Amino acid sequence: MRIVFCLFAADTGIFETRDQFSDFIETRTSEDGSNLGALLTELFQVLDTPEGERISKRDEDLARFPFVNGRLFEGTLRIPAFDAAMRRLVLEACNFNWSDISPAIFGALFQSVMDPVERRAQGRTTPPSRTFSK
Repeated sequence: MRIVFCLFAADTGIFETRDQFSDFIETRTSEDGSNLGALLTELFQVLDTPEGERISKRDEDLARFPFVNGRLFEGTLRIPAFDAAMRRLVLEACNFNWSDISPAIFGALFQSVMDPVERRAQGRTTPPSRTFSK
């Protein structure tokens, strides 16, 4: 979900430039994908930290990413080991125009993966319908 949000954010103006996420992946990760997981983890931490609370010596490319409120990037995840093929797939996904996807679909996806207790706290007792139209 976090990577999908980054893809959508790049194409809808949430990030500074349309290529910010893809440039980060392309220029900062090894072609074999071996460091992609570690760099995504660091990026997710940046996205979860308000600009004024970030480490002052943060890498310039990472520091340009905005704080994303909403708890999507809260906490750490177990990130899988990536390889060259997986890195290539992430870069290919960057080429898709994610702004063509309705934000309502992403909202429904986020709610469908929420913990049922958290979903109830936000006023939903069941996951949203899984039927989408464009």
